[in-house]
Amino acid sequence: MKNWEKLEATVKQIVRLQPNFKSVWDFQAHNLSYNVSVEFDNYEHRYEWVKKGIEFLIDGTFYNRDEPIMYWNLGWYTGQKIGRSDEKIQFRRLFRNDKPFHDIFRQSGINVDEAPGADGKPDNWFTARLWFLKGQTAADQSGRPIRGKSPLIFHNQPAMSLINGSDAMEKEIYEPAVEALKWDRAQKNWAEAAKEYAEYGQRMIPTSWGHPVQLGTYDSILDRVKQEEARLEALAPGAKDKLQKEKVEKLNAQDRAIYDKKLADRTAEEQRLMYAIDEKLTVFPHEIADQAQPDDRPQARLLADQILEDQMLAKHTNSYRGIINFAYWSERCAAEPTDKAISARRHLLAAEEAKKRTDLTKPRRNSRFRSSCGGKFLTSTG
Repeated sequence: MKNWEKLEATVKQIVRLQPNFKSVWDFQAHNLSYNVSVEFDNYEHRYEWVKKGIEFLIDGTFYNRDEPIMYWNLGWYTGQKIGRSDEKIQFRRLFRNDKPFHDIFRQSGINVDEAPGADGKPDNWFTARLWFLKGQTAADQSGRPIRGKSPLIFHNQPAMSLINGSDAMEKEIYEPAVEALKWDRAQKNWAEAAKEYAEYGQRMIPTSWGHPVQLGTYDSILDRVKQEEARLEALAPGAKDKLQKEKVEKLNAQDRAIYDKKLADRTAEEQRLMYAIDEKLTVFPHEIADQAQPDDRPQARLLADQILEDQMLAKHTNSYRGIINFAYWSERCAAEPTDKAISARRHLLAAEEAKKRTDLTKPRRNSRFRSSCGGKFLTSTG
């Protein structure tokens, strides 16, 4: 019926009946911030309903203080709903100047003064990070399971909020008085994001395989596998090459013909079949271990066990890294705080502003600077 005021009153009655039923808080907060807000044409009215949803969820945290996902959702709404909406420019400006809203956050233990943007006022992305950190603390200290969200995503967001806030700050125009401060703060926040993302990479993340992984240890696991393989080779010299040769000789005529072809000469179908052929030619660690001298065989088999275990750990770690594009964000966090990157972004922003004014000479000049500094990662896709 779109009677929004009555909806709000009804929701309040529901939660008074059962304040510890977490799903009601989550569902209705999302309803207010996302569904009801878009029914209004005026962006200021939309912003007010986004706030209603956030304030409603804040009320829920007083009844469910140890529920990590409620704090996480507050971080998500504060960051994504305010910072990603079509009206994000207006929403971010309204948030920076919304002192009564800031006071509500402070009363909930979120000191927005620790989350300043370029103009020194609270920034929604950096404030979102404080909510995410509070959720992390609740999860770590209470030991409660993180319901409704993968730990991989749950723990990823504090660093991503710094990334999103720094990126947004660099794309926004501020008055000349804070221009230098804007770039200085963006650079420092990117550096902090790099540090926080590295810490995230060392966190034990539970997996669906029943064992945890540390996303930042992937390269060290691969190095360890190489060292173990070298030790195994030393216990059974030449065994791997010998076994490989034997497997090649056992290939049937069709597979052998494809194997003997150079990569450039293979058809697409032959290249597809080559994956199966490679599996047939794989020399497994235990096959090598069985070729060791009798006295060395027990040690070789233990090494083979460790190699297989570490290979599986590397595979699972890489799989989880791929879900969140861990390697990309790690590299970007390392690149963005550099003076060259900051300088390139300043020129790019100036070029885009000049383009809006149809001053095409300045964008062309700034684009040449961007090319000269090798700023491929500065495109809209990162």
